[in-house]
Amino acid sequence: MAKAKQLIYTSKILTPQKAEEIGLINEFKDQEFGAEDLAIETARQIKKNGPIALRAAKTAINCGMQMDKTSGLTLEETCYQQVLHTQDRLEGLKAFAEKRKPEYKGN
Repeated sequence: MAKAKQLIYTSKILTPQKAEEIGLINEFKDQEFGAEDLAIETARQIKKNGPIALRAAKTAINCGMQMDKTSGLTLEETCYQQVLHTQDRLEGLKAFAEKRKPEYKGN
């Protein structure tokens, strides 16, 4: 929070390299491999994950950050309970045991 305040209050302009160094951005690529390519590759990686678990994680993070710690942990538990008894979770565990990529179906 302190770094964000400093950047906002001072209107400091950062190079992409410096923004990556301080954790303001996740990755920086030069012009040869642009932002669009990076976004597509990130989307491909996300797509490989179970949609139910991904939805639950997004809810827990996005909503939980707006709550006090106790409420956030309760929300996280609720989200996990929504994933716990799904076929996708069982598929993930089975695929891991069989050393193969899971085939999630969203159920």
